[in-house]
Amino acid sequence: MRMMRNQRKLRRGLSLLLCGILVFASAVSVYGGKAAEAKKEAKDKQQQSEEASRQAEEAGKKADAAEDKLEEAVTAIEKKQTEIATAEAKLAKTKKKLAKKQAQVKKQEKNLNSRLVAMYKTGTVGYVDVILNSNSIDELITNMSMVQKLLHSDQSLLRKLRVEYKKINKLKKQQEAEEAKLVQEKKDLEALKEKYKDQAGAYRKQQENLQSQAESLAAEARRKQAEAERLLQKHNKKAPTNSGGYVWPCDGPLTSYYGWRIHPIFGTRTYHSGYDIAASTGTPVYAAGSGVVTMASSYGGYGNCMQIYIGNGYTTLYGHLSGFAVSQGAYVKKGQVVAYVGSTGWSTGPHLHYSLLKNGSFVDPKSIY
Repeated sequence: MRMMRNQRKLRRGLSLLLCGILVFASAVSVYGGKAAEAKKEAKDKQQQSEEASRQAEEAGKKADAAEDKLEEAVTAIEKKQTEIATAEAKLAKTKKKLAKKQAQVKKQEKNLNSRLVAMYKTGTVGYVDVILNSNSIDELITNMSMVQKLLHSDQSLLRKLRVEYKKINKLKKQQEAEEAKLVQEKKDLEALKEKYKDQAGAYRKQQENLQSQAESLAAEARRKQAEAERLLQKHNKKAPTNSGGYVWPCDGPLTSYYGWRIHPIFGTRTYHSGYDIAASTGTPVYAAGSGVVTMASSYGGYGNCMQIYIGNGYTTLYGHLSGFAVSQGAYVKKGQVVAYVGSTGWSTGPHLHYSLLKNGSFVDPKSIY
């Protein structure tokens, strides 16, 4: 009996052990499946990330290529416009010289005509008559001297007129050549514009996209203004906000201004939402006033973009940055370095795009300085 009980215990133990092995094997299988699934998911995400990076890189290359073509068009057309301006200035100078020379000759012709009229009125036939009609030696000597002077004067005047006529003819030919060259330069300009017609369309589309993005950024500023005002008041309980005026964000020449403008090359009417300030990459960008950073991220054509709410309904916007010195949500002081100049987004060279919004609508940034 005891042996039978031991055998039953042994069988139960083996049965439990077998069950445990099966459960463990099942668990290992499940865990292994999940691990494999997680690994596959991670691999898929990595591939997706790599694909997204590749697409972004390709898009960047296409954008750069389009920008290069646009820049090529601008450079070629601007060069031709400069040549036309030079030709027009040269032609204007030639016309002025010609008009002056014609006026001088007209005056000389008038003097000569006056002499001939005087001789006609006095009945003088010629210089020989003046000499033959002398009544004495003294009078003859006097008349001969006078005749010599008149002869010399008339001959000198005629020589000068002959020279001036040649100069006038030369200037006329020069003017005709310059006018013909100017006509050809203008034809070349139209041919260039036709050649770069696609770039003009690309530029127009780019500007429309920028305008759309500017409106989106304005909406973003409006949406975040109330919360930013609350946070700013929290920081400024004891001191008035931005007393003493505001700080210009960056040193450098202005290359583009706020407001509506006609593009000098493509003739399109576009709206520029702020000022472009030329500066080298890495140049510090300063906070125009103390405030709260409501945005610090990449945004389409504006590239790396930052918005700072500085109180009184004003939000400042900085675009094409190479990097940020502070992050979204940070409180910054007036004059503090908040970012660095770059050429990110739709930009042909390093510069800072600086805009100002009043209650979510773009206004002239210089209106607060």
